[in-house]
Amino acid sequence: MWSTVLSVSMAGPVDLETLSGLRRSLDLRPHGRLDDDDDGDFGYRYLVDDGVERRVLLTLWRNRPDEWMVTLLATPADVPDETGLTQLLAEIRAAAQSAGLTVTREGVWPA
Repeated sequence: MWSTVLSVSMAGPVDLETLSGLRRSLDLRPHGRLDDDDDGDFGYRYLVDDGVERRVLLTLWRNRPDEWMVTLLATPADVPDETGLTQLLAEIRAAAQSAGLTVTREGVWPA
């Protein structure tokens, strides 16, 4: 069963260039179309993928045109340790800053 382990909300305008940069910074596989208002999922990366099971997932979501969120989902046995979560949070903050987005909220729920 997957649980949300980390969530970072960001605000600011996002065009295609900004979205591409954010995806690159977080090493996300592209998903979704920026010009489709119904699309919400805009990228993902499996952090734990042994070829059989995928157990830790980083995703990029659009809530509104100027509201974005990065979430980390994990199975209970694969939740990153405190050091891993701290590093990932720093990576997300840096990516947001590089994209010109403002981090508005952060949540971490380690097991």
